Amino acid sequence: MRPRVILSNAVSPNGSLTGYDVDYGVYYPVLLSYRPDAVLVGADTILAAPVEIPPEQDVDRIKRPVIPGETRPWLVAVDSKGRLSSVLHFYRRMEYTRDVIVLVSEKTPSRYIRFLEDRDYEYLITGKEHVDLQSALDMLSRGYAIRTLVSDTGGTLDTALLSAGLVDEISLVVAPVLSARTDILLFKPDPGSGKNIPLSLKECGDIGEGYVHLVYEVTE
Repeated sequence: MRPRVILSNAVSPNGSLTGYDVDYGVYYPVLLSYRPDAVLVGADTILAAPVEIPPEQDVDRIKRPVIPGETRPWLVAVDSKGRLSSVLHFYRRMEYTRDVIVLVSEKTPSRYIRFLEDRDYEYLITGKEHVDLQSALDMLSRGYAIRTLVSDTGGTLDTALLSAGLVDEISLVVAPVLSARTDILLFKPDPGSGKNIPLSLKECGDIGEGYVHLVYEVTE
């Protein structure tokens, strides 16, 4: 049985995920209020993050020790093309995450798999060309006791999760700005292949600084 999946994003009122600054002091407390066992992020989102990546150190090559009663979430990275070798150590050392699990496919380059093994990263192989998200969620539930997973990623992975019927709830922190960029949207299926996804409003509230929190249940 797969985990409960909450799709979390900061969005503009016109549905854009980019082109404006987000107050993360408002956004991340909302995300963490779900007390997730894991946070799912796509490779594109990780690589686009505006952070300076420090050099890898010897300690970064070692799996974090198990802490009794650990409550921090796993960071689960979707990376079928094997593009994150230069940044994974940064996310491994983050104080707010337990460690990193990488989702790869059968076509992921073998040198990347060796890289993960050399550094003792957890990884799961599922899907031929691309990561099979349904199978990956099932494996995360069985192998890591992940019951609640929050997706904190971009439009491509958001759309894949929604189109596959794998999202139970949508948590939107709506920013007080209309974005002039509409190339990256929350949900953007291929023209002619997508369908509407019915939602039921569960919660709506002012969370300060002009932001509104909307919560929807996916009803289909």
